[in-house]
Amino acid sequence: MLIFDDQPASAVTLADGDTGAAVTHAGGSVVLDGVSASAVPASAIRTEDGVRDERDDDDRFDDDSGADDRDSDDDDRDDRFDDDDGQDRETDRDRDDARDRDDAGSGDPDDANSNPGTPDGPPAPDVGELNVLTLTGQPQTLSLGFDADVRGTSAAETVQVQPGATVTFGGGAGDAVELGGSLADFNVAASGNTLTLSNGGTQAQIALNGEVTVAFADGGATASVVPGKAGFAVALGGETVDGSFDPGGVQLDPALASDVAAPDPGTPSGQGVPALPSEGGPAPVAVGTAASENIDGNQAVDTLSGAGGADRFIFDTGSSSTVTIDDFAEDDQLFFQGIDQLGDIGVRNDDLTDGSVTLTAGEVTVTATNLGADADSQIFNASAFESAFGADALGFA
Repeated sequence: MLIFDDQPASAVTLADGDTGAAVTHAGGSVVLDGVSASAVPASAIRTEDGVRDERDDDDRFDDDSGADDRDSDDDDRDDRFDDDDGQDRETDRDRDDARDRDDAGSGDPDDANSNPGTPDGPPAPDVGELNVLTLTGQPQTLSLGFDADVRGTSAAETVQVQPGATVTFGGGAGDAVELGGSLADFNVAASGNTLTLSNGGTQAQIALNGEVTVAFADGGATASVVPGKAGFAVALGGETVDGSFDPGGVQLDPALASDVAAPDPGTPSGQGVPALPSEGGPAPVAVGTAASENIDGNQAVDTLSGAGGADRFIFDTGSSSTVTIDDFAEDDQLFFQGIDQLGDIGVRNDDLTDGSVTLTAGEVTVTATNLGADADSQIFNASAFESAFGADALGFA
């Protein structure tokens, strides 16, 4: 199935082209080589209005009443989009049926995020939790060290997914997605016209609206929609992405290798710090030295310095404290006592070039300065802070 959920049916047309059926949409076109337009079933194309259907009677959206569009029978009729319980699609879109998005159709009502291309594939990211970026329409290269839903245009755009980021992108002809690490480092899966690549905390979900170059450290390959055994399939470098996908069969072009650095396999931020006092580590000190220390963050001072070493700055979020740390580095950690999860840490970064980021948790406000422009430009939330400084840059208990 070709999915254009951000476009109305009026923006998508199907016609015979020189080499096969051409599906034209607002962002470009998809050519199905060797397939005639008449051979493309109505159920193979879905827009924000539902599955494309040009028939005026007994269509896939109605209850056989002869109505010519979906809108006339969205009134809880028992249609093809539900689980035969008499409810309409909007109320049961997460139920298990063959037309729910990313639904394997296995009978499990909780499998709306399952991936039929690779059974062990990761769940799709919740787009509602991602930063939405709408591009300008100019050719550009965009480096993302934070979670983002990128809205592309018809211009040639390259999205660089830095380690630890989750990015969704609707790619078209001339676009590229670059990842850190070799192809073998990634789990590769597909659903509909969407290709998903994941490696630990890094994930790229690419909706293919044309041929998109996907680049790894060992080379780049073309991702596209091709005719498959059951209609359409996603292919990467000539290799169909399904349950038998073989990374070794992908045709990689070394000249198209990614410029994104692979994840650092060394010691993550925070792992060189001493043990917590509650775990037998040294008691917090008031002033940092060249040694690695636990440092008391709840002090009546304006500025704290680690002064070298791998330091953990410990804050009691139940006690009011506002402080600046002027030398936070990749070996250090901000540790917040009294919170339960990373989402309890707020991040404010009004200027992406001043090397300063403010974090809040409970009654504590911490401003880290002198971070460097490269790190600063990537930080929008707590996850992005960890992406910039390491998986253990933030701690809590």
